[in-house]
Amino acid sequence: MSRADRKSIIQLVGGLRLGTAPPGDRSFYSSLFARLPEEVSNTGGVTRYMGFDHLAEGEYRITFLGIEVDRIESIPDGMIAWDLDSAGLAVLEAKDGENAVIWQEDVVWQWRDDSSSPYNRGVTGEFSVQVPPEWSGTGTPELRSFSMTASAYVAPDAMVLDGAKVLDHAAIEDFAVVRGPKVVVSAGAKVSGQAHVSGNIKIGGYTRVLHPIHAAEERVMLNEVPLRPFQETRGGGKLWANYAMDRDE
Repeated sequence: MSRADRKSIIQLVGGLRLGTAPPGDRSFYSSLFARLPEEVSNTGGVTRYMGFDHLAEGEYRITFLGIEVDRIESIPDGMIAWDLDSAGLAVLEAKDGENAVIWQEDVVWQWRDDSSSPYNRGVTGEFSVQVPPEWSGTGTPELRSFSMTASAYVAPDAMVLDGAKVLDHAAIEDFAVVRGPKVVVSAGAKVSGQAHVSGNIKIGGYTRVLHPIHAAEERVMLNEVPLRPFQETRGGGKLWANYAMDRDE
């Protein structure tokens, strides 16, 4: 069956990182979070960010973070598109004003959830595929397994401000705001209750944040910690983030 005859189940436009980033370097994520909502069209009423990683020990790390689209049209400079269907992966890139397929291979799904979500974007999963020589770290095409490592929904008119990062099944909801390049919300954490989080802080480990917090110095929150209203805050204006996860914790 040709690619034209196959029905896409996930189409993503985003960025690729090869190898492991230096400790503390989050520029890959901050750049994409700033560019994707501004430069990628056809994201629909509710946007989903998705990340896939090849993380096998002793092998070259491959990280892809993209924004889901209803159809692949304009691919921004320096980005690629993934078009996944039930049997294959096509990688596209913009060349001379046109989208061109630069790699195409069959995939083997380890698991795939096709159940529909409220946003009609319920497909998730893990798969194996042969990757290009420049991705493998060996100089030859190699079979690599990819796991979905990030998935977050963004409601209409919502935004994460100033390069803040929401990863690994975290949720920002109920008119909460996260802002700033040193804010990382991950690992099932949830910020809600109109909380405003800024400064230098990492929130993870299923932490629940309900009150405003601004961390002037680096702070790591890995457990459920009640935050108090007297903690220093920064005004958030009228820019709100409203993420909602669709899968059970």
